[in-house]
Amino acid sequence: MYGRKVRGPVDIIADICKGTSDRSEEYLFVHEYVNNLRRTISESCQLAAENARMELERHLSTANRNRAYREFSRGDKVLILLPKDGNNLFMTYQGPYHILAPMGEQQLPLSSG
Repeated sequence: MYGRKVRGPVDIIADICKGTSDRSEEYLFVHEYVNNLRRTISESCQLAAENARMELERHLSTANRNRAYREFSRGDKVLILLPKDGNNLFMTYQGPYHILAPMGEQQLPLSSG
């Protein structure tokens, strides 16, 4: 920049490792700073992941506190929330559909009518 070679922390560390720098004692703190920065970033990532996991567990326990589990049997009539006429932003309840056989919590084979 302005006729001078720009030297970043990586250049300084490379000079220290090669032994070509006459001011290696002055630049030693850069090496320590980079190592401390790596360690701090790693610890911060681990702490953020742990906090995200704890927040997810807290959110799930709060959200599922009053959840009503529904069980359907063969022949029950149900309404399904589906997009109307190909418009995914406008949804309406359609049906009634008859349950042919309950398979699981999320999957139900249906027949129209």
